[in-house]
Amino acid sequence: MRYHVIGLGRWGKHLSRRLASRGLASVTSQSAAKVEQLRREFPSLALRQNPALASLDQNDMLVLCIPDDALAAYLADLRKAIDEEVGLPLVVLSAGSASLEQLRSVYPRIAVLWPIQSFTKNHTPDWVDLPIVCQSVQTDELPHVLKLASLLSERTPILADRDETRLRLHLCAVLVQNFSNLLWRHAERVLDGTDVHARELIPLARTHLSALQRQSARALQTGPAARSDQSTLSKHLQLLDELALPDVANLYRLASAQIAALDSDHKA
Repeated sequence: MRYHVIGLGRWGKHLSRRLASRGLASVTSQSAAKVEQLRREFPSLALRQNPALASLDQNDMLVLCIPDDALAAYLADLRKAIDEEVGLPLVVLSAGSASLEQLRSVYPRIAVLWPIQSFTKNHTPDWVDLPIVCQSVQTDELPHVLKLASLLSERTPILADRDETRLRLHLCAVLVQNFSNLLWRHAERVLDGTDVHARELIPLARTHLSALQRQSARALQTGPAARSDQSTLSKHLQLLDELALPDVANLYRLASAQIAALDSDHKA
């Protein structure tokens, strides 16, 4: 199977580099600058600014690294460009929330390979331990997706049985990464103007993540809200008032109330 990466955003670039390092893949992007940048890094990699869709067949795999709202239109154009008697290529979406059930009416041969990771431009992913979610519409296409996953990561892929399972995982990824990063931004604001940086809290976070491998989040819940320490709660809210951070104070009240309620239900 021939691999084609469509789109050179953050994930598309990392994916292209990973496959290129193994002598695989061609890459297509609408950005001439991005194509040229990757060509300099991998001179032998086949790069095109515009995809030759009509030349594709059932032995090709297209990995779409494009925005979710562009998927339906791209798939519709792809189906029009290819002679179905030759065989449609397998299209793999790098999407956490896009629905295969909805998109299969536009293009019947689709699957998902979604990395549960937030990517940055200059940081190479940990390919050894990168969690990848795989899902396919047809069971006979799943081995091809699993093969690609094995070329990328050494971690056993996560199989999603349906769209809702993958969507739940995507929601949880937002909760534990995007939302927790917001808390780190607030911590930086609270410490702004002091001689201490929020990075001093990283060992605390690292210890907590390590503990989550052994225990449930419910068992690890601690803090003033969990133990009904009204004195500390009041001091924290008073400090946030003095720092003129009402948005952080509102978040603190809401989170503390939810912790108290969840712990109350647990004890009951």
